[in-house]
Amino acid sequence: MSTIAEKLKLNKYHEIVIQKLPKSVAPLFEEVDYHTEPSDQTDFLMTFALSLDEMKQQIEAVNRDKLLAQSGYLYIAYPKVQSKHYDGVRRDDIFPYLHVDETTGQMGETHLKFSWMLKLDEDFTLVGLQWLTAAPRQQNKPSQRVADCEGRLPELEEMLATYPSTLQQFRELTPGYRREWARYVFSPRTAATQASHFDKMIEVLEAGYSSVELYRQAQS
Repeated sequence: MSTIAEKLKLNKYHEIVIQKLPKSVAPLFEEVDYHTEPSDQTDFLMTFALSLDEMKQQIEAVNRDKLLAQSGYLYIAYPKVQSKHYDGVRRDDIFPYLHVDETTGQMGETHLKFSWMLKLDEDFTLVGLQWLTAAPRQQNKPSQRVADCEGRLPELEEMLATYPSTLQQFRELTPGYRREWARYVFSPRTAATQASHFDKMIEVLEAGYSSVELYRQAQS
């Protein structure tokens, strides 16, 4: 089983800051060398928010005070609806409450965008944010987007690392099915839809099907 440092690839960051760490989660980070106060050199900042209002305040503070290096990541852990220890935050409420642009991932008037979602443990989910890039994105041709998606298979396996049995199922699929899943998860243009497709992938694989199409055929 991978450690939290491996799951979050903490070895690639120079200055790690963790704030508002609940006692129930603290044991996961016992082996991590981290600070508790951020600076403009912090390239990994993780904090916990128990409500949407807390999440909004924390993101706005990082944006206002520039508490993150240009290439850094801000991770906010929020309680799942299924948590037995905290009042959960509904994922579908996050983007509307924070006024997130579903096309770019940008939060309101800040210069931060949503880019990642990851399971931390049985109680918390992590959402990752990073600074918007100054350069406008070029629209890729469909064929290029397909190739780009298929090239992200290693990234998809990393996302599945917190679901060991599902990851094993994925690795046992034929190359064609694995590429199909990469396209399914990464081809949507919005972060919200990508996250929704990833959740659907977990559901389908755990039900024992190799693709969404086979799953739908069985349900009809």
